[in-house]
Amino acid sequence: MARISNKFSKFLQELKHRKTDRVIVTYAAAAFVILQLAEIFKSALSFPDWFSTFIIIVLTIGFPIAAIFSWFFDITPGGIEKTRPVSERKKHVTEVQLKKWRSTTLVSFIIIIALLLYNIASNSFGMGSGNKERSIAVEPFRCTDEEEELIRNGVVFTESINGALASIENINLHTWPSNIKYQGNEKSFKQIAKDLNVSFILKGTLDKNDFSNKIILIVQLIKATSESLLWGNNYVVEPELKNINQIKNDITDNISKELNATLSEKERSRINKKLSSNPDALRNYYEGNAVSQRIIFNTTSGNKFFDALIDSKFFDNAITSFDLAIAQDSTFALAYAKRAIIRSWAYHTGHADKSSIEKCRSDIEKAIELDPDLIETSIALGFYYYYCTKDYPKALENFTYAHDQLPSNWQCIFYMALVHRATGNWKKSQKLLAKVLEFNPQDPLVLTNIGLSESAIRNYDKAILYHDMAIKIRPDWTAPYSNKSFAMLLRDGNTAEVRRVLDSALIHTRIDLKEDRIYMDIYDGRFEDALHKIELSEPADFLDRGNRLVTFADIYRYLGKKEIAISFYENALVFYKQELAKDPENNYYLSSIGLAYAGLNNKAEAIEAGEKAVKPDMGSHMETTDRIIDLAEIYVMTGEYNKCLMQLEYLLKYPSDFSVKLLQLDPVWKPLENNPGYRSLILKYTVKTY
Repeated sequence: MARISNKFSKFLQELKHRKTDRVIVTYAAAAFVILQLAEIFKSALSFPDWFSTFIIIVLTIGFPIAAIFSWFFDITPGGIEKTRPVSERKKHVTEVQLKKWRSTTLVSFIIIIALLLYNIASNSFGMGSGNKERSIAVEPFRCTDEEEELIRNGVVFTESINGALASIENINLHTWPSNIKYQGNEKSFKQIAKDLNVSFILKGTLDKNDFSNKIILIVQLIKATSESLLWGNNYVVEPELKNINQIKNDITDNISKELNATLSEKERSRINKKLSSNPDALRNYYEGNAVSQRIIFNTTSGNKFFDALIDSKFFDNAITSFDLAIAQDSTFALAYAKRAIIRSWAYHTGHADKSSIEKCRSDIEKAIELDPDLIETSIALGFYYYYCTKDYPKALENFTYAHDQLPSNWQCIFYMALVHRATGNWKKSQKLLAKVLEFNPQDPLVLTNIGLSESAIRNYDKAILYHDMAIKIRPDWTAPYSNKSFAMLLRDGNTAEVRRVLDSALIHTRIDLKEDRIYMDIYDGRFEDALHKIELSEPADFLDRGNRLVTFADIYRYLGKKEIAISFYENALVFYKQELAKDPENNYYLSSIGLAYAGLNNKAEAIEAGEKAVKPDMGSHMETTDRIIDLAEIYVMTGEYNKCLMQLEYLLKYPSDFSVKLLQLDPVWKPLENNPGYRSLILKYTVKTY
């Protein structure tokens, strides 16, 4: 045994003498760097797939060659020479140093072998790349002509395949953005894939044979980096889409095989599950779903027919489609769940009254009765609790459960982020929103929502950047323009810049954001201009009729026309009392009543209503801070300056839609200008770096 140990020591001693150990260490480090650079250049320069494999093979072959070469030869100033045997005089010194080098040499040897084996396995079996290499976007299926039947079938197939792919955990499905320019072939697949952060694109085309009158579906799976066809097939679509499930399942199965995404039994069961046996019910369901997705998430159907459908009475059209699907198949559980989602969204956006809450709950209960395991029902419950009842813990519970069942569903992550934001958990919310951005980098709703969060935590530059990204994708959508202009106002208080943004919005959306323009005039002290604009406005230009009345009253108050202002405050008070009677838990109506009372110099009732409206447990964090802004206005209007300053301190200290610049700009705070506490507040939060 001692003899074997002695031989091994001599071998290691010889490695040291011949500097082979140094070569191994150097080779390991160089190999690691080369492999990392190879991965970077492969993506950046669009090298072929075999590039990484080639590098690994070269490094693997080169390792024993380098080791053997270093054993027999030394590189000296005089050139390459054969290694000479170690002298007896140096043996003792070498043995002392041997112990120091032995561990390093062995570890280095293990590292290089493990590194090479790991990279070989990663490239051979898809290890280490994660789902990024299995990311895909489904381009809305196109039609060879404008025939309505083809267009509707295109939407149906697009929606059905998107739904199936969303069920696969190992595939990252990215939503096709609303950039209609992609539909006009203005960008290559490689460019589109880079924008969408995907590796594959599924393309579909519907054509009608003039002779047989049959509809042919041509499907192609494109590998984006090389723009090469990975898989393709043609399908004959049976009348009334009777074979839609077979086509959907075959396409999904082939995509999963090509992307090396093994399907679990649970996933396969979800994909193969028959949603409805009635083809007409299926068609109406998919059409309703297409409109719903377009409404909520700003996705695109990819054709003019559905764009027109969405632009006029979109909520009614979506609900009607689900109504038809349910009428044609009363056991269609998924249609009930999706109708519940769109109803809760309609209520949230003010397109439906409070009766929608009960209808939404009824749809959810019916879906549970028909299919207790339906994951979309949990999503519907999340919407219901988030938008209808504001029960945020239950909303988060349902969205989290749905996400656990469908980890690749970015929409669940998005709404989990919104719930965390509502409860004031900003760190968690921002983290989840960043995750959503990985899935859906081109969704304007996601981008402008991230911008809203950044604005609330006073990262105004970032907020404006995200709103700009949303505008670039959806230049015809007013929300990001309004959100951007408000972030700029909070950051700089520069009304001239805001007006330029509003002008841009008018050019691209053909909608004049009149309320925003009126407030810019108020902030600039141009009250006559503000009055002229509001006289030309319509109630639809404001949040509601009461908001317009209060703004009228404020302008007349600033102009010193108190009697006229009082008449508008009185009308606003009547309106909001009527609305509060319909919805007693609405804190916005309550604080608006407080503002109207303050305008009427009814101090006690104004403060009572304003303080009652500030209920942290009854609304989201941002809604609560909005009510605190209202309460601060009530305090300043009723002369309670110290109480007002306490509210302003809170607003400036914590995330909110309030800033020092807005405090200095809005004339409502002018009575505080000579108050020492006000000046101290300005100084304190101007010095602070957000």
